[in-house]
Amino acid sequence: MRKKVFTLLLLTVFMLAQFSTASAVAVAGDASITAIPDFSSGTGVDLDWAATGMAAGTKNILVWARVYAAVPVAYDPADCQLIATIIGTSDASGTFAFDFTTTANLNALGTGDQVEFTLSVDDQTCATADVPAIDSVMAVNYVDSDDPYGFRGSPPDVDVTTPGVIEDNRVACNTFELWGVAGDDDVIPDAYSGVGPWNPSVTGTFAVPAPIGADDEVFSWVFSFPSTASGAWSMSIDPEDAIGNTDGFADYYRDGTLLTTVDAAELADCETFSDISGHEDEVYVRYLASLGLISGFADGTFGPDNTLTRAEASALFEKANGYDDTMLPCYGSCWL
Repeated sequence: MRKKVFTLLLLTVFMLAQFSTASAVAVAGDASITAIPDFSSGTGVDLDWAATGMAAGTKNILVWARVYAAVPVAYDPADCQLIATIIGTSDASGTFAFDFTTTANLNALGTGDQVEFTLSVDDQTCATADVPAIDSVMAVNYVDSDDPYGFRGSPPDVDVTTPGVIEDNRVACNTFELWGVAGDDDVIPDAYSGVGPWNPSVTGTFAVPAPIGADDEVFSWVFSFPSTASGAWSMSIDPEDAIGNTDGFADYYRDGTLLTTVDAAELADCETFSDISGHEDEVYVRYLASLGLISGFADGTFGPDNTLTRAEASALFEKANGYDDTMLPCYGSCWL
């Protein structure tokens, strides 16, 4: 082959290689996910993003997502979404609502699924953009689409003719008390996002104090009725988890439409002792004393912090033999 022809062929190959390499270079710019919640619902998640050092001209910020797998799979353009189109700016940031329901492989996520995200900067849209490297993961999000669960109870209903009718619960010892325990991980422990507000609601003709622990796994609400309390009142809770899942139905402790007035028996004081005022177990001690299950000493004291003797324990067991599960504090109304 003549030297000139060989030189021309070599130059041609070199130019084609240069053209091919140049056309495969991604648009300059670095994108990152700056914040994303640990948990989200099964419909979508908000993520904060930022991009720096982008080249001039028009470029797209793309977010790619996939379900976690022990052996990572390639990102799918069908699970990619366009965050923003940037024109002539080197830096940008914002918040994007990634919608799971519009993707091909993420529209049926369930509680416990783990989603991996990464970003890219490209002059193309999702369908034709360069797919990120298979080991590229910038953020992870767990899916929690289940309602919280739990139970709640109160001192036993003084109206024993209708045990377990939660709309008709009555007050004992002139004191209203409601307690609850909730969780969010009964099926898949990894999907525990935490308990959010209990959303308590009360109506009536008298003021009540705010509940204690309304934004935690344990709920407690205690107050004493004024002697002038009258009329209908209701109280309900509707707990939700940390990302807003709830069954949407209020769980009534008492519904004022079914029990129209405060009953006189509800305002009557229970038995009391000289050394239990203000004690954390005062209500329970007084209630059990009124039921005849416990009694104090001859000097009018109870000794709430005393060590229980064997004889006292035997007496309690004997007296309790006449009670069954229908008389327990949350019989028939434990589950939320």
